[in-house]
Parts: sequence; C-alpha cells; structure tokens
Amino acid sequence: VEYGQAGAAVVQQQILEIAEHAFQHGHVDVFAVQIVVAAAPIVAGAQTALSVSDAAPFMGTWTIVLDTPQGAMPLDLAIKDAGGTVTGEISSEMLGVQPITDVTKADTSLVLRYTLDMQGNAIPMVIKLTPDGANMKFSLDAGGGQFLLEGPATKK
Repeated sequence: VEYGQAGAAVVQQQILEIAEHAFQHGHVDVFAVQIVVAAAPIVAGAQTALSVSDAAPFMGTWTIVLDTPQGAMPLDLAIKDAGGTVTGEISSEMLGVQPITDVTKADTSLVLRYTLDMQGNAIPMVIKLTPDGANMKFSLDAGGGQFLLEGPATKK
C-alpha cells in the first residue's frame, strides 16, 4: 500500500495512540513505544518531499483520455513547479479544475492523489504516470478501486 505524506502522518499518529494505550495498561515499556513511534513513517511507506528534479520527466501538461460508457472524456493533467514543490491539477469541461497537492514517486511512476468533489461526494482519486519507452502511460483509480482505467498519456 502506498501512502502520501499526509497518510503517513495519520498512520504514525494512530500507531502512537495504540502504543501509548498499550503502555498505560502495562503491555509494553517506554523503549518499545519509542521504537514504534520512530518506525511509524517507515511502516507507513512515508516518502520525503518529491524534488522538482526527480519529477522532471513528468513536468508539463498531459492529455489522458478516459474511455467511459458515455464515450471518451479527455482530461488535461498539468504537473508543475510551484516554488520548488511539485503540484498539479487535472481539468475537463465536465469536472472543472481539481488541484493536486499530494504528489510522490513510487519506483518509476509519479503518483498523484486528490479528492474529486462529485456533486457533494468526496471521491479519492489516484493517478499514476509511468514511463513507457519514449512515452507515458497512465492509470487512474477512482474510489479506492471502484473504477480503474489505463491508457496512454500524451504530452501537449
């Protein structure tokens, strides 16, 4: 399981709470609590901030096309340097512009996480861009596996 920085912080806090509860009830000693808290980011798969240079091959605007039962839906995916931080936004006529601030790298893929507001419903979204020879391919996961799509990503 991959976690962004925010997800790793939540997991670390949960581990800390469990460890403190166990310590208060005599189940572990102070040293064990310190080890658990120190290791939490590693367990959570925490990643350091992605440098702009690490994201260089992905920077720019990409077109991805979702083949849906209603037909093809093109999306523009912009990945940019916002003052030394890699950010992005995804946009389409139907969905408007959605900012993306949780950007990490897993192996050779750039992983972008955001929440889509669809008529008041928050839907977790994950887009991965992966080098594919001289091109890129994308995978999109909507709703934690409820809707999965893959295809080519074309640089504008």
